[in-house]
Amino acid sequence: MPFLTILTPTYNRGYILHKVFESLKNQTNQDFIWLIVDDGSTDDTKELASKFKADSPFEIRYIYKENGGKHTALRMGINIIDSELTAFLDSDDIFTHDAVETIAERWNDCRKHPNIASVDFLKVYPDGSIIGDLYPKDGYISNFIECRFNKNIKGDKAAAYRTDILKQFPFPDIKGVFIPEGIVWGKIGDKYDSIYYNKSICICEYREDGITKNVRKQILQKKSTGIMMASNSYLCFKRKLHLKRKFKIVVFWGACGLAAKIKIRDLLKESNAPVLQFFCLPVSYVRYLLWKIRA
Repeated sequence: MPFLTILTPTYNRGYILHKVFESLKNQTNQDFIWLIVDDGSTDDTKELASKFKADSPFEIRYIYKENGGKHTALRMGINIIDSELTAFLDSDDIFTHDAVETIAERWNDCRKHPNIASVDFLKVYPDGSIIGDLYPKDGYISNFIECRFNKNIKGDKAAAYRTDILKQFPFPDIKGVFIPEGIVWGKIGDKYDSIYYNKSICICEYREDGITKNVRKQILQKKSTGIMMASNSYLCFKRKLHLKRKFKIVVFWGACGLAAKIKIRDLLKESNAPVLQFFCLPVSYVRYLLWKIRA
């Protein structure tokens, strides 16, 4: 059994999926399985997966499911993975040639830390510039709450998680809404630590049909249920969340609620920080108006 499964959820991305495959064929370490979870594609993704299998030096698994959203594809994929680690590679991303080798080397260094859930790395744009911020130092031991919220380290990152821990925190089984992956990373980070490295292993190209570029559009189209669910869950962390970060989360959650036309009374009732939510409502309203202006 390879030590790593690379999980790629995909939906109608047949036109670029070959780039993911080529990046995996070029890995200096081939000790992995590539799991493709097809979230109800209507293009040639299934046929491409069959072609990939016939020309692959590593094992490829393909699963088709009814369309339910990326989080449901991740849920199904994680449920059947039996390797020690799971890495995530979106269908519009590619790994650098030494990505698997880097994960293996760093993970070997992490085994002496029983509370480590993941090894995290950087993503870069196609021109090589780093997405978001660097970590405070190489080999930085922290957790998702402290690193990504309290220290406000921004930008998409690449990570490989212990599969057994991922199974403890499944993605919600809710179809038809966008649920940010942070809803799971936050829950894991509330209990476990991670090790962060300032090395890039993933090249990311945000496409016009991608989730990242369409989050605000979904909010304004009153499709923010999953986003609000994730944001509200962040307010329940056992690990201390700095007041400044809590304020920003509450403002964002309130703005999403206003966009969804939720009554103020219900907003306050459903919030996990109702008092702070009440005082932040004017700021939430301003943020909602800015979203509409920029749409």
